[in-house]
Amino acid sequence: MSWRPGASELVGALAAAGVPLALVTSSPRHWVERFATAVDLTPFRVIVTADDTALTKPAPDPYLRAAAALGLAPSRCVAIEDSLVGAAAAVAAGCATVVVGDGGRSLPRGARGIASLVGVDADRLRSVARDAMSS
Repeated sequence: MSWRPGASELVGALAAAGVPLALVTSSPRHWVERFATAVDLTPFRVIVTADDTALTKPAPDPYLRAAAALGLAPSRCVAIEDSLVGAAAAVAAGCATVVVGDGGRSLPRGARGIASLVGVDADRLRSVARDAMSS
């Protein structure tokens, strides 16, 4: 188990910059705990799993819960997703949504695609998120 290319570096840079991070997944908590044995999840202040909300993706509930736990309005959050179901959930919650590896898929209105996280820094992420929110 590992991160998508560039994800670990981006998470580290955002955490070092003091950006509050949440991990939002449709996977059960036991899977996330197993994932945590292979990767460092300590930068995440909040982890929301399928076990934490009555409805999971594509419902907005997981993202709404994560934003609330961080003390932020969803409109102040950027969701980085790798699935269309997750992107639909993030957009429905009101988050700026960036889909990694979009590969020409039809993205939900309000989401923007990015081929990879390799070389993506906070400024690039902010720019893509701004584009997503303005659509």
